[in-house]
Amino acid sequence: MLGKPLIAAILLLAALRTLFAAVYELGGGRGYEHVAGWLALAIFVVAIYGGLAFLLEDALGRRVLPVCGAGGSREAVEGDLSEQLTRVGDEAGVRHTL
Repeated sequence: MLGKPLIAAILLLAALRTLFAAVYELGGGRGYEHVAGWLALAIFVVAIYGGLAFLLEDALGRRVLPVCGAGGSREAVEGDLSEQLTRVGDEAGVRHTL
């Protein structure tokens, strides 16, 4: 959650939307359905913003839109190759010496 706050915000909004939709389905008033719908719209907006921000960052090689996160992606974009290769041996699919 601290490393990727934009993704965490999307997941939190999705959980809240599911909760409101479940309350509506279990007999809650129509207000719960409306709140779930507005939360779905918020999820859409935040997801489009995040996708656009990550796409522009990948295409241009620098951060264009703020996404409230720093860490691995910033190192990958702004750092040199040696910083990126330090953890390659622990990645999935990398075969260790037999």
